[in-house]
Amino acid sequence: MKVGVVLSASAKSGGAHRYEVSVLRILERAQQLDFVAFIPKTIARDYERLFPNLSMVPYSFNKLTFLGLWMRSSFFGFALLRFLRLQHSGFERSAIDQDCFLLYFLSPNPVALGIVDLPIVTTVWDLGHRKIPIYPEISGSHHFKEREHYFATVLPKSVRVVVDSALTREDVINYYLIDRDKVIVGGMPLELSAQEISRVARITVSAITESPYIIYPAHFWPHKRHILLLNAFAKVLLKYPALKLVLTGGDKGNISRVRRHILDLRIGDRVILAGFLEYEQVLALVRDAELLVFPSDLGPTNLPPLEAMYFGTPCVISNVHDQVIYNSPLASIVPEQTVDCWYDYMLRGLNAKATGTQGVLTSPENVLTEALLDALSEIQATADEWSNSGYRRIDD
Repeated sequence: MKVGVVLSASAKSGGAHRYEVSVLRILERAQQLDFVAFIPKTIARDYERLFPNLSMVPYSFNKLTFLGLWMRSSFFGFALLRFLRLQHSGFERSAIDQDCFLLYFLSPNPVALGIVDLPIVTTVWDLGHRKIPIYPEISGSHHFKEREHYFATVLPKSVRVVVDSALTREDVINYYLIDRDKVIVGGMPLELSAQEISRVARITVSAITESPYIIYPAHFWPHKRHILLLNAFAKVLLKYPALKLVLTGGDKGNISRVRRHILDLRIGDRVILAGFLEYEQVLALVRDAELLVFPSDLGPTNLPPLEAMYFGTPCVISNVHDQVIYNSPLASIVPEQTVDCWYDYMLRGLNAKATGTQGVLTSPENVLTEALLDALSEIQATADEWSNSGYRRIDD
């Protein structure tokens, strides 16, 4: 029997994609597991390039999928589907045909809502809709209801819940009353392939900037707090007038506001809006930066600070982040989300880089725990007792 590992994030989704790639690389090395990866058809070719030896099954997510989810969430809708012998979605039928005893969702994925019979393992990175509902991209336009419905439905039925940090584990337990023993702290793994490291080594950043610079790699969402950063950076320029700020990432509805604020501060010649870049290009920029900053209000984990630590670049991050995850002399956590506090900590980070006190190449001690692999083996042993017996429910 196999574990069905379900992916959903494209490269343009940023951290979600890198998380899925990293976990998949860890699972690929786990000799005790036999698994098949389910990849959305729209990004299957990308994964064929990254994992040429991986067993993959493409799947679709379309309007018909949403109709099936809606019917399976209704008592009468499911009764009708079962009468028609369509109680399993096409996705679940495919997993059963692949001899899967379990589905492990590497990201929050609506497909999990439609799983009827196969046990599931789900992943939670944050519960931002509960913690910072002030932001429209998190709670507006029914996003709150969608996220709440998803977690309230999927977490109680999951045999295990994989979270990024101890802080998220406590949130999952407190908000959704999940048994502590079901929640696995899997960390925020950063797995770079030899090919990626080699490509990063060959990239120079002079095409973007030849000046010393600070970098903030983040899509332009309101919760990323670009405006706060720009205000603090304008003050930093009074001490470091040759410095630049490089902002990478795609527009998520807030870039016009950011552009206007740059003009209002009269720092347009010191800020570079680089747009969405390939992953290796972002890593090269992180590698050569004086400082990485991450003022986002959404945590408790994000990958860019770990990438900075990997390349020996000091990073300054907001106080929503889990201090255990970022326990390194390279990382400084800003205690308050104020302009003056960010100004102070950015100066500290720049001074540390200038004196060479933090330039130590290090790989973060932050990998997926063995607890997950042990749990998957334990679930398989339990499933072995009944899955090959031809068992059927009496009411089937």
